[in-house]
Amino acid sequence: MRLWPLTAGRRVRVRSDADVDVVRRAAWRFAVQTAVAVAVVVVLAAILMYVTGSQVAARQASERTRSAATTADDVTDPQPGVVLLAQRPGGPVRRSPNAPEGMSRIAPASLPGGPDRVRVGRLEYAAYTSVRPDGSHVTALADLRDHGEVGDRSAAILLGGGFGIVAAGLVGWFIGRRAMRPVGHALALQRRFVADASHELRTPLAALHLRVQLLRRRLSAGDPLFAEVERLEADSRTLDEILSDLLVSAQLSHRPDRSERVDVAALAGEVAETMRSHADAAGVVLTVRADAGVLVAGSRAALRRAVLALVDNAVAHARASVELGVRRDGGTVLVRVGDDGEGIDPARLDELTQRFARGQQTGRGRRFGLGLALVREVVRAHGGDLRVDRRAGGGSAFTLALPAAAAA
Repeated sequence: MRLWPLTAGRRVRVRSDADVDVVRRAAWRFAVQTAVAVAVVVVLAAILMYVTGSQVAARQASERTRSAATTADDVTDPQPGVVLLAQRPGGPVRRSPNAPEGMSRIAPASLPGGPDRVRVGRLEYAAYTSVRPDGSHVTALADLRDHGEVGDRSAAILLGGGFGIVAAGLVGWFIGRRAMRPVGHALALQRRFVADASHELRTPLAALHLRVQLLRRRLSAGDPLFAEVERLEADSRTLDEILSDLLVSAQLSHRPDRSERVDVAALAGEVAETMRSHADAAGVVLTVRADAGVLVAGSRAALRRAVLALVDNAVAHARASVELGVRRDGGTVLVRVGDDGEGIDPARLDELTQRFARGQQTGRGRRFGLGLALVREVVRAHGGDLRVDRRAGGGSAFTLALPAAAAA
């Protein structure tokens, strides 16, 4: 959905592509989170099953070797998965046909009776040696790594889990789209309401402001109503500024297909000229230091509104001076607005950039809490960042960090 600027006698045209993007991004995030959750569960289940299965298999191997060593009459017919070794006192070692070559160095007579562990090369075997009444030793060995059934089950879990992860991701994406579709519709209705309300309010507000100006001109400075009419004129101007902020904020929710190249240094000069009389009336010296030829790609109107909001905020809280600076630092354009007022805690930046959030009312005039919220939305829409820090001599400095555009 894209909101185009209002013009006299013309309605705003609203389209739905931006809201579709919001729904798509939310659906993909939901799908990824669902797939990751399923993957964690599958991996943990496979690990738990393998560990538990290995312990059970080890106990079973020990039981098989004990049974085979105590019941075997001959080494020629061992139980499945068991290797038998037998040795009479002073006699040679007899081995079952399935004995690996590495077991040729194992002498049952040298092993302690009962359960044991024997290592042959890199493999470890569960062993049990039975000492018969005639003095002969019979040893049964079972490979502790022979957990084929456990491994097969674990591999089956991982394979099935892989398909489950893919399926969970697709289902999450589908459910996420369906769940977020009403949210996208609500965003569209919200922006349409802002557009329609602004269209209806702009004309009567302009007429009201004009009539208040005419009334003020007809009153003399000594008239008791003169001061009230002046305040009424200031209030109508404030309402117009709030409406403009809301409109720019709504427009920033839809990034235009085309972005113009904005000379930030020239824009800063224009803002300074606009705010010069206001700063002089407040007894504040406004200075500008801008490097020439600093360009960004974006909306000139939105950037001007953001810089204007920062300068207005700085003038309202400054004691004697406000500095507006523009410079390029590598691939970033830095627009810095500093004042010598009381300053704010940088940790409160997130709080103060919420709409209608206001700090302590120590500045000049009434603040409605839209300026910094608008600045943050402008910066985000242009792929930048808003920073704030305390100045060494007192006061605060707000910095817009924006991606620089290449020179033409």
